[in-house]
Amino acid sequence: MATLAQQALLLLAVAAVAVVVDVTATTTATAAATAAVTGVVRRASTVFRAGEASYSCFRVPTIATVDGAMLVFAEARRTSCADQSPKDIVYKRSHDNGTTWSELARLVGNHKGNHTYRNPYATVVSQPGSAACATKLVVGFVNSTLPEPWINQHRWSCNGGKTWSSIERVNLAPWEGVLAGPGTGIQLSTPPHAALATAPRSAGGVVPPSSAAVGDEPESKQQQPLHSLQRQQRAARILGCGATGYHAGHSMNAVVWYSDDGGVTFNVSSSVFAQMQECQVVQLWNGTLVLNMRNSHLNACRCRAYALSHDGGVTWEGPYWAPQLIEPVCSAGLIRLGGALYFSNPHSASHRVNMTVQVATSDDMRWHVYQQLWPGPAAYSVMGHTPASEPCIVYERGSSSPYEELAFAALAPAN
Repeated sequence: MATLAQQALLLLAVAAVAVVVDVTATTTATAAATAAVTGVVRRASTVFRAGEASYSCFRVPTIATVDGAMLVFAEARRTSCADQSPKDIVYKRSHDNGTTWSELARLVGNHKGNHTYRNPYATVVSQPGSAACATKLVVGFVNSTLPEPWINQHRWSCNGGKTWSSIERVNLAPWEGVLAGPGTGIQLSTPPHAALATAPRSAGGVVPPSSAAVGDEPESKQQQPLHSLQRQQRAARILGCGATGYHAGHSMNAVVWYSDDGGVTFNVSSSVFAQMQECQVVQLWNGTLVLNMRNSHLNACRCRAYALSHDGGVTWEGPYWAPQLIEPVCSAGLIRLGGALYFSNPHSASHRVNMTVQVATSDDMRWHVYQQLWPGPAAYSVMGHTPASEPCIVYERGSSSPYEELAFAALAPAN
């Protein structure tokens, strides 16, 4: 009989043969390349472009679908595209499944000064039986303006982002300042940690915080405190993950946190993954949780690592290795939608190029390349879904640099 590790590897390791991209040939091909609409790619568009609204670049996207619209959020880097550049968090909205996008709006920051907000990270929370807030978008971020301490905070909306709460601090001790994701948080859908009643489903989440309410309504009519709404009923468990080592003096670990009260309070998993980095969590059809992690090529496969949880994220086993999910040391996207898992990253073991979506279905649980989206420079990505229940992706790409634009593509479902 196969060991648990072997079963896990069979579950998530890819059966297809991974191909390392030849960077020279890829870069040459990029000049004429586009995210062409094919049988798999139904729509493609540009969400943010470097230089827009006087920002140097837009990075680290996250996405939410709620109330019939999609919202894409990103870091808007001001003085340069460097990781430590002062940043705002901005967003755009689409009401036509990603064909067009609204004007840029700012959720955090004011396009001046040295304030730095990073890693927008959203979770869409369904709250059965709540008339006041049936679907809540919660967006976490880190205020890293000071060298220390970095502070975890969030902001949320009960009306699809028309108005927003004020900033609330999030206690993730002992991992204060952890950079979430990048990607999205999830809400569990399989017992025993799912909601006790069924609520209308909404898509994967996003929404960042700010020091002032944003919206058309006056401050007095903005959202009630999160705790007063949430305590009206019990929501399903929500989970997030992130990396601890991006500010000085902190060792690099991938860690997981979860909440059973809709994000009012959080518990931290007892499992810590040393030397693992940015991550995305997803729930499989049988309720097992998968934590997919970036790492600095700690295994000869030069591939993604992952861990499994069978108790709702409290404890984890692993890490294991997914040899066919090669990576150049970069963030990746992962989502379960319908009968398939969708994984996105630069499909190369050495360079940030070749943005590709791979798929594993509930029938065979083996990965295969589903669609190459962009052969040239490409980096971070996030998977989500449209209001039409199509898998979709937002990813960094460009002709000479991965950070020239944030592109969107909606895909045909794999099954």
